[in-house]
Amino acid sequence: MLQLLSKNMNNVEDLKNRKKLKLEKLRKSLSKLEEAINYQFKNKNLAIEALTHKSFYPQKPISISEKLEFLGDSVLELTVTEAIYKAYPGKTEGELTKLRSKIISSNFLYAKSVKFNLAKFIITDRSISPNELKKNKSISANAMESLFGAIFLDSSFVEAKYVIKNIVLKDVNTFLQKSILKNYKSKLQEISHKKFHKAPAYSTKKVKGPDHNRKFYIEVEINNEYRATGKGKSKKRAEQRAAKHLIKKIKKL
Repeated sequence: MLQLLSKNMNNVEDLKNRKKLKLEKLRKSLSKLEEAINYQFKNKNLAIEALTHKSFYPQKPISISEKLEFLGDSVLELTVTEAIYKAYPGKTEGELTKLRSKIISSNFLYAKSVKFNLAKFIITDRSISPNELKKNKSISANAMESLFGAIFLDSSFVEAKYVIKNIVLKDVNTFLQKSILKNYKSKLQEISHKKFHKAPAYSTKKVKGPDHNRKFYIEVEINNEYRATGKGKSKKRAEQRAAKHLIKKIKKL
């Protein structure tokens, strides 16, 4: 019994040391990230919190990175809204909404994060391998939003807006033309209003897997008659896939 207890204590201590080393490594490499995003943090701890995935502290009920992501999402949306409002004076509200949804999508943010290798700076639990982390779009996209939230708190909205413009809105027109940014939800909404005079309804059917590797199963239906499902590592992605599947069904009618 004493040997087992001692072994468990050693395992806990070993885990603490590994986590401490990861945090120290991130702190040392932070200057490279700051150079990449052209922003210097006054409070380095804010940047570290933003880049610490919730899986790193599974025992904590509240994830600081998720709270920063919540804040950064709003900062990002307002910045993008203002930018496209000024850039496209001839577009309608609906057209601007579509543009915005493409720019703030996980696919777009992930594509931008790859440009400066953001995944390299994110720290997670060891159950997520570096290769998995590099390919996981939602983790990188969420970390991007967390960073924007951290910059907002570290300085101001003006500074956060400056970083967003340099990272997200740079060469935005080129990205908007790529097929990976197709917004199937918006397309389905158009079809639904035109054909059925009703908006599509989305519902979560089930969620599988641990917090750091969840799979969402979403159903979309129109008029209680036409249905399709989609799955993905985030609700947004699952909704997009469900919408894509339903569009295919409707086109066959």
